[in-house]
Amino acid sequence: MAGDAGAAGASVGSVNGRSPLGAVGAAACCALLATAFLLGLGVLSSNVGTAYASSSPTVRKVQPNAGPGTGGTTVNISGTNFTGATAVKFGSNNATSFTVKSAISIAAKSPAGSGVVDVTVATPGGISSTGSADQFAYLPVVTAVSPISGPVDGGTTVNITGVDFTGAVAVAFGSTAASSFTVNSATSITAVSPAGAVAGNVHVRVTTPEGTSPASPNDTFKYTPTVTSVSPSTGPPAGGTAVTVKGTGFAVGETATQIKFGPRRAASVNCTTTTECVAETPELLPGEYKATVDVLATVNTVASPRTTADQFHYHGLYLLIGRKRLGVGTEVTLRMSLGANEFNACNAFLGARIAANGETTDEIAVKEAHYGSCLPYEWSGVLPDAFTLRVNSDGTASIEGVMGVGRGAGGCVYEGEKMSGGFQPDALLSVGLGGQFGLVAEEEPGEECSETESVSMYVDGDESIEAELVG
Repeated sequence: MAGDAGAAGASVGSVNGRSPLGAVGAAACCALLATAFLLGLGVLSSNVGTAYASSSPTVRKVQPNAGPGTGGTTVNISGTNFTGATAVKFGSNNATSFTVKSAISIAAKSPAGSGVVDVTVATPGGISSTGSADQFAYLPVVTAVSPISGPVDGGTTVNITGVDFTGAVAVAFGSTAASSFTVNSATSITAVSPAGAVAGNVHVRVTTPEGTSPASPNDTFKYTPTVTSVSPSTGPPAGGTAVTVKGTGFAVGETATQIKFGPRRAASVNCTTTTECVAETPELLPGEYKATVDVLATVNTVASPRTTADQFHYHGLYLLIGRKRLGVGTEVTLRMSLGANEFNACNAFLGARIAANGETTDEIAVKEAHYGSCLPYEWSGVLPDAFTLRVNSDGTASIEGVMGVGRGAGGCVYEGEKMSGGFQPDALLSVGLGGQFGLVAEEEPGEECSETESVSMYVDGDESIEAELVG
């Protein structure tokens, strides 16, 4: 019976020992397995996409973390999951530009802004959350100052223009705090310059809770030296006048302060304090001068402003030959014609030298004579060849000293102490002189001598000497 049952089972489940469902069952099994595998892949793919979508970027550091409110700062952003970033923002403003360098690094250029903002990154996975690590501070910026200069003793009211001045807590000129300041608006401050130690350029910087404005060429303020007086205020065009220059902001010493009289540097300078220098006037060259010039002091390339208090007046004669000034010691040749009513004329060429160049008087000293028609023994004292001719800036001229005529001639003898006359300035030098000599002796008793004798002299330059008046 059991064997039959087994046989019957075998007959129902198999044909010739095989299961009649073997092929169909295998196929169904494979189909089920394939479906399950595909469903598994779909779930896996969905989970991967969900995982990718949930990987939001993070910002862990921004460097630098501050920049001017005008924008333009290149900021390096460090973090995670930056791949595929679609936006970078500074607060509510988009970065001017940005470059995704890697999944952990972005370089972005800050837009204009103000205050402290969060730097955020957006990707398909989301937007980075905010925190202290992503904060960027907009610094105030000074874009202009007016006026751009003022005296070193301070007190100049300066208008400062820029951005992000709201809440300003300090204004400094270089390292020194402004004497006072007023925040007019987010773009305007009025400040009073403090005293400066020495003339030169400084940066005007504004500090807010976010930080201090960066230095730039636009915020430069010049502390200038000042010239408040010059004494004496006049001198000859030949130069050589020692002038005391008073003011502020001078650098002590012989080289740190440069002083100019008009376009020309002083022959020498010595500043004993920051408020006083002694400068020697330079020669005023023909063709480049004007009578009144400004005396300007320059320290650290910054020059004092021109004022009426700094003016120096050149005044006097220029003696010239061929437009070249005849300085002290220059040798010249003069022609002289000397005569008196009762005596022979004396004509000579005189060798002479320039003895002085003064504000009011130039002197020409005669040192030798080459006579033409002349009886030199008739003359005495400084005549005819030992006198000094003085020509004055007002057109007058003279020679002085004991002088006489007639001694040695065997007749009347006359003497005097001065001959005076004049010349025409701004023309070739031609001097006419005259004087009355008094009777002092009769070398032969019984001579009929007048009480006085008129003596005259004419002198001009053998080399076309010009007498040019300055001032």
